Order: sequence, then C-alpha cells, then structure tokens
Amino acid sequence: MDTTFGATPNGHVLDIEIQGDGNIVLGGAFSTINLVARNGIGRVTTAGALDTSFDPGIGVNGTVYALALQPIDGSILIGGYFTTYNGVTRSRIAQVHPNGTLDTCFDPGLGLDSTVWSMARHPATATVAIGGAFTQVNGTPRNRIARLVVY
Repeated sequence: MDTTFGATPNGHVLDIEIQGDGNIVLGGAFSTINLVARNGIGRVTTAGALDTSFDPGIGVNGTVYALALQPIDGSILIGGYFTTYNGVTRSRIAQVHPNGTLDTCFDPGLGLDSTVWSMARHPATATVAIGGAFTQVNGTPRNRIARLVVY
C-alpha cells in the first residue's frame, strides 16, 4: 500500500477512473472528500489531495455507481441512483466537464427509470454500454442494458 496517498472520502467509493494526468475521479456514496463537500463525485490528485479545480457544486442528490471517461475531451459520464446534478434534473445519468460542471449539451431527456449500476465506453467510438435495474431509457423500453452514443 502507498502510505503517502491521503484521500479520505466519508463514505463508500463505488467506482474510480484514472485520468491521463494521473488524477483520480471518485464516484460513490459519500458527501465529503478530505472534509470538503463533494456529494457523490470528486477528484483527487495522485497524492490523494482534493483537486479543487474539479468542482461539482452540490454534486448529485444520490449515489454514483459508475463512471466512464470521454477520451476526446476528458468529459466524465456518470450513472447511478440520482435525479439531479448540481440542482439540474438528470435522471440517473449525466455528463460533466473535466472541471466538474454539468455538460448541458448532453441531455438524457427523461433519463432512466431506475439505477445505472455499470458502464463501459468503447475505446474507438462515441458509444457507452450501460447496465442496471432500468427498463426504460428516455421513455424507450430497454431491459437493463442499453448502448448510448455520447459525444
């Protein structure tokens, strides 16, 4: 174990993505990282210090279970059990910019009717596979798995 790494979220970390610069995006069921408010999502440096340049505002109003990095612009797709991101309606899926602000160009419409548990981005295309407890994506029937085109 690297004893110099010092991140301290106050709840469960359920997914992790490491960005190209080594910074680490955390998703989960926590409300603080290193004693600073970060509801469900935050980023730490390679040493575990809170990266304050990533500011999700009030974050999500639930739990982030899944993360996927956009290789082109560094955006982060998040999925889980939440209905808002920083006060804006986003039903269980959202995309955020590398600085933590909501990407309003990604609008999932009605979103999903239940939890997103996992996601995986195709390395060469703009598609993401999502899985979970949902049976609808933006009002279209999908039985617990769907593929999204995300730019």
